[in-house]
Amino acid sequence: VVLNLIFIRFLAHAGLALATSIATTITAFFLLYQLKKKIGRLGTMVFLRCGLKAGLASAVMGVAVYATYSVLYSLLGESKINNIVSFVTSSSLAVIVYIVLCYLLKVNEIRMFVDKIIIRIKRLIKKK
Repeated sequence: VVLNLIFIRFLAHAGLALATSIATTITAFFLLYQLKKKIGRLGTMVFLRCGLKAGLASAVMGVAVYATYSVLYSLLGESKINNIVSFVTSSSLAVIVYIVLCYLLKVNEIRMFVDKIIIRIKRLIKKK
């Protein structure tokens, strides 16, 4: 609440989002510390590595989506249908970029997801 009151003055509604994110992160670390005290080792480094990889993939994805949307928006112009096309295209690119980067960075959950999709595609091809 204190962070919300401080940040809302300078950043308006964005300050609420930032303050809430900071408070939630602090709370998560506090709860993780308390859990670790209670039950011992949690394999924190594995989670941290996975989080850093996903964060890196998210950052690259964000840059790619921003660039794609900006280029499409400037090329197509400003109308409802063009905005929808720009949004859908950049959102689709976001999913693809994120999955590919997580796969290349060896994020286990994404690798399992991609491997399952590949197996299903192979099965469909064999049936034909």
